[in-house]
Amino acid sequence: MISIVDDDPLVRDATVDLLHSLDYRALAFETSEEFLNSGQVETTLCLITDQQLPGLDGLGLQNKLIADSSHIAVIFIKFRAKRGVLPELGTAHCCA
Repeated sequence: MISIVDDDPLVRDATVDLLHSLDYRALAFETSEEFLNSGQVETTLCLITDQQLPGLDGLGLQNKLIADSSHIAVIFIKFRAKRGVLPELGTAHCCA
């Protein structure tokens, strides 16, 4: 299953619709916390997330998943690196 975490409802809906049109199973969540509390973490194989989210941001979500020994592939959309974030991406197993 593919999970989408984005606070923009248009992005969430469009991404889910696109994935469904390609016969993928996809669920969308408004916040990182909603995803983490959904019970869907264990069934998620790929996570598509925005970096800038209210509460726990996308990079924080990925770091939480890594700390929990999750092997979910993470794709960031609408990512804008701030000063000092690029070194942090390397420790989170990302490339930019």
